[in-house]
Amino acid sequence: MAFKKNEIRVGTKRLSFKKVIITGVCRSGKTLLGRILGTLKNVEYMDEPWLATILPHFLGNKLIDPQVAKDFMASYVEELFNDVILLRQTNFRPNDQSSIWDRKGIKELYERLINLHTRDDVRDYVRSKKPTLILNLSLTNPFLFFLKESLPGCKIIHVIRNGLDVALEVEKKKWYSNERLRKPICNGLLYRIHKSNKFLGKYYIPWWVEKNDEEKFLKMNDFTKGLYFWRRYFELSENQIKDFKSAFPNQYKEVRFEKILRNPMAVLDDLSGFFNTSITEQTNLVLSNINTEQLKTQRKYPLNRVPRDEKNKVKKLLTNLKYPCNNLF
Repeated sequence: MAFKKNEIRVGTKRLSFKKVIITGVCRSGKTLLGRILGTLKNVEYMDEPWLATILPHFLGNKLIDPQVAKDFMASYVEELFNDVILLRQTNFRPNDQSSIWDRKGIKELYERLINLHTRDDVRDYVRSKKPTLILNLSLTNPFLFFLKESLPGCKIIHVIRNGLDVALEVEKKKWYSNERLRKPICNGLLYRIHKSNKFLGKYYIPWWVEKNDEEKFLKMNDFTKGLYFWRRYFELSENQIKDFKSAFPNQYKEVRFEKILRNPMAVLDDLSGFFNTSITEQTNLVLSNINTEQLKTQRKYPLNRVPRDEKNKVKKLLTNLKYPCNNLF
């Protein structure tokens, strides 16, 4: 049986809880900030839930009906929240970055495992504790209004890091090496297929690469690809961020990765308006384990391998973001 457009709708949400989205490019410090915020009292944290991360990209690339995307997002986040409270999707592996042991004490976890079993229990818990759900949704900064419409009342934390450091991390990961682009990891990133005569084969080009830049992108070294990736996401986000900040000035915050390392308590103070809560023993433990060595290390950037046109675009963006770079270019 065929259904007409808009004939099918996903069920409406029933739980009322506060939501905060952490967004930004990969390797910008979102996970570190999420680990810190996830330790706060009555705060729940989920690191990059797949469907909530990929849905905005499907909508942005016109691969899904807008209303269906909003309904799915709202329903999925409610189901996710229900499972988070019941500890159904909890990582108990102690050595993982997303381990629950970094964020919650054994007494709280034991009480929830023993006392919370059903949706009614979750509703009672929400009424009593008034928890906040934090979602780390990488690369969703170009889709802020979709997030707002899907999750009314949600607040946005945009984590920003120096693009030169992001590029070094991308180069190390080899995410966009030509070898990887021949057979990309199935991680939810959208690609378009490009057949290259010059580079002899079929490549999966990330969706954010500008049309007609495919050959140019394949020619780049991995560090330059990291710069291009960082720059393109800021370009794609520019209008959304500007309009969102204007429309919802009290529901958008920018946090610098460098400040998280240098003074995490000041970052928590800056974000205090987003959370009516307090720090815990786990907060102090996570803060004490933050590695600040990279702030002391003078990193070397292979800018001599970056084409002039890309270098000029990156320098302009770094300057706009108030990152000192005149001595580097």
